[in-house]
Amino acid sequence: MRHGGCAAAASIWHSPAHCTPPPPQNDFLRPFVVVMRHSRALEIRELIIRCVSQMVLARVANVKSGWKSMFMVRQQGRGHSQGQEGMA
Repeated sequence: MRHGGCAAAASIWHSPAHCTPPPPQNDFLRPFVVVMRHSRALEIRELIIRCVSQMVLARVANVKSGWKSMFMVRQQGRGHSQGQEGMA
C-alpha cells in the first residue's frame, strides 16, 4: 500500500503531460530531504530511499535539478546508518 504512493509520486515527477508546468525537481524532492533529516524511524527512511531510487532508475535521463536533493537524501541516510554503527 505504501509503495503505491511512491509509484504515484514517481509518475507525477516524470509525467510530461501536465496542464501546467511541473515544479522544479528540487522543489518536488525537498519534502523527502526534510523527512530524512527529522525522522529516526528506519522503516520511513528506507521507504524514502527506495522512492528516490525508483524515481532515478525510472528516468535517469530526465533528472535535471533534482540531483542535489537526491544526494542530500542519500547523505542523510548514510549519516544515520553511520551514527547507528557507532552506537552499537
